[in-house]
Amino acid sequence: MIAFAGTLIAVVLRALAGRLQRWAPVTAKHSYAIVVWSIVIIVAALVYGLGPSVIDQAHDMFKAIPGSIDNLRSSLDQHQWGRDLTHLVETSVQSERASGLAKVVATASVNAVTDAVVILAIALFLGSNPSLYRRGLLYLVPARHRAKAAEVLDTVGTSMSHWLLGQLVPMIFLGVGTMIALWIMGLPLAFTLGLFTGAMLFIPYVGSVLAYIPTALIAFTKGPRDLIYVTIVYVGVHVAEGYVITPIAQRHAVRLPPALTLLSQFFMWTVAGILGVVVATPLAAAILAAVQKLYAKPKQEVAATEPVSSSPS
Repeated sequence: MIAFAGTLIAVVLRALAGRLQRWAPVTAKHSYAIVVWSIVIIVAALVYGLGPSVIDQAHDMFKAIPGSIDNLRSSLDQHQWGRDLTHLVETSVQSERASGLAKVVATASVNAVTDAVVILAIALFLGSNPSLYRRGLLYLVPARHRAKAAEVLDTVGTSMSHWLLGQLVPMIFLGVGTMIALWIMGLPLAFTLGLFTGAMLFIPYVGSVLAYIPTALIAFTKGPRDLIYVTIVYVGVHVAEGYVITPIAQRHAVRLPPALTLLSQFFMWTVAGILGVVVATPLAAAILAAVQKLYAKPKQEVAATEPVSSSPS
């Protein structure tokens, strides 16, 4: 999963470098360097300018969530089914604490940082000279099948670049839109919650649900009416992401049916945890693109094999 995640980032970097090369008279090596350093400068500027504010708002969010959970628990305790649900959750949490929850969280944090460093290293090295690794991969294929394998690799690479670049559109558009909607509602931490929503939308369908949970908890601190408004906003985000903006942005990419997307995410969660869920959809899209290239017949071949209907005399 780490290798595939690094490959995804490398595909994005090479796609951006390719577009820059078409717009400006620069070599492939220079266009890649310009893209990488531009991203580094932009990220550094955002961290320097917005980092303290985001950290403060994230800290406030984590402080506000326990109070919201207490309010939610008080509301649930008014009903028998709510008390049963609360007891079930508390039993589960106590079981996690007994098994060393702090140790698990610390280990997961260290592993996440390590994985991120390795993924970035793979992406930078792979993106700097993709033809070298492509030739090495093709050498593993028998000579008689290398031409077909090269076509499959090119198809998968093109499909991945279209999918990833297309996925950035709903992430940016809906992240900013959510931020503005929460700000108009007067909800606290609108900037951080909108930023979190945009990041979570990288995971189709499931991401909007994950982004809704902390926002709903923050809204509940202000009252049930704000919770209803937030729910309406995120239902709109989910519908726009899955059925309007994403299909338009990814019209040139492999489109996965919703059921196949959710099944791939569930399977990868059982196999590789959080990182598996993050890469589940692009991995499934890559596999589907390869299968279509290997087994789907070209339109000309399909037309040639279809029986020709004779006109009535």
